[in-house]
Amino acid sequence: MCEICGKCFKSKNFLRSHRKTHTEQKTYICEMCGKGFPLRQRLKEHTRVHTKERPYVCKIQYHSSKAYNVSKKLLDTQSV
Repeated sequence: MCEICGKCFKSKNFLRSHRKTHTEQKTYICEMCGKGFPLRQRLKEHTRVHTKERPYVCKIQYHSSKAYNVSKKLLDTQSV
């Protein structure tokens, strides 16, 4: 369990990775704009802002034209 926010994780690796989100350390820097991120995955998601990549497509019929750059945004939309 994270000592800072109380969030629980299935493995020590996930917890170790999560702890980085609470620090000011930004190890991964975007080459296009210079913005920093504590996790490589967050940098990868951010890079899609510049590339316009939208790898997550909604499969709900009335959302069929929607595409997202982060899977959580897709899931949030589908739960509405």
